[in-house]
Amino acid sequence: MTSVEEAFLVFSKWLEENRLLHFGPGGTAEGPLTVSHVALAPAQITEISGNVLKISTNLKSGNPVLVTLDVSGAEFEYQDSRAGLVPELVERKWICFLLVTFASGRRVLFAEGQD
Repeated sequence: MTSVEEAFLVFSKWLEENRLLHFGPGGTAEGPLTVSHVALAPAQITEISGNVLKISTNLKSGNPVLVTLDVSGAEFEYQDSRAGLVPELVERKWICFLLVTFASGRRVLFAEGQD
């Protein structure tokens, strides 16, 4: 597990560097995290306020959508690309992954690709 402080250091870095991320649902904590659960969309973190992240993303519509995530009480798992957090994504070059698991069991995956 990754601490809340460590996770927010990563989120803050992505915000400050205006990094293009890939973001999507990761299924639920009961099942394995697989690419079939992860429909990653381009995204950027636009604001961090307390435990709330604002993310601009292009989900299914192709139009930018602002998503607000309250990550209070969530658990975080940071992995670099070698960890194989999502084995199906190994064909692309990734820097790291940050998996957020909410108290409800719902998961969201952030992935930072190599430019």
